[in-house]
Amino acid sequence: MKKLLENWNKFVNEAKTGMIDTVRGEEEVNISYELGNFFIYKNPKSKKVIYMVTHKPSGKRIPHKYYVDKYGDKLAGLKKMLADIDSEFEGGDLGSQSPSEDVLRALIDFLSPEEQQELSEASGAQEAFDDLADAAKKLADAREEEKREEEEEKEKEKEKREKENSRKATDMEIEAQAASKG
Repeated sequence: MKKLLENWNKFVNEAKTGMIDTVRGEEEVNISYELGNFFIYKNPKSKKVIYMVTHKPSGKRIPHKYYVDKYGDKLAGLKKMLADIDSEFEGGDLGSQSPSEDVLRALIDFLSPEEQQELSEASGAQEAFDDLADAAKKLADAREEEKREEEEEKEKEKEKREKENSRKATDMEIEAQAASKG
């Protein structure tokens, strides 16, 4: 019976997957929730639970800064946001791979609180989808740098251990020769 329940839970928890656009190309992620032209997924590379909202047709993420003040960063708030977007932008241009500038501006204005709307008008609506590529590239570069530094540190540690082992072996040989002579 226990095995049956485990198999059922695995079946129920099988996740849908979606494609996201990153600097490394397209990647597949497990979808937590999906409605209309957007889906929500957990950031798989984060230690704590961080939800991301992504445009299905293009695979581009909506930057957190546009909706966090109004909807928060919890799954329930993001579900409400998707329901609001779905009711506000029914049958619009959001279903296409690259929505028009006007639709993107309207989406940002809809998501952002009043004070941020002036900022979004000044910065341009296309930045909302292009910010992801820049941020992801910076993150990937930082991770590569960290990895390279870790590898260099490991290499230095390895060389240090090899020198120490070599010195110990030489000392042991000298002691063995001295013991055999004496």
